[in-house]
Amino acid sequence: LLDTRNFYETRIGRFEAPSAKTVVPTIRQFTQFPRWVDENIESLKGKTVLMYCTGGVRCERASAYLESKLAQQGASHQEAPGE
Repeated sequence: LLDTRNFYETRIGRFEAPSAKTVVPTIRQFTQFPRWVDENIESLKGKTVLMYCTGGVRCERASAYLESKLAQQGASHQEAPGE
């Protein structure tokens, strides 16, 4: 479970799932997300990665970037119910 929000947003609250590890990159701005992915891509390979954010363009950009990095793993973007 990958939280793609910035540091301020993650301090407000986050999702926890008993059967999944929640990964919270401590990024100050979303522009730091691609670098975080590049630095941590090995820990994500071969795993099912569920992502969440506050919605909008950042979600689309985050999922597209991660999907491009994990394309060989069969990653895909799925909308949350109600989107």
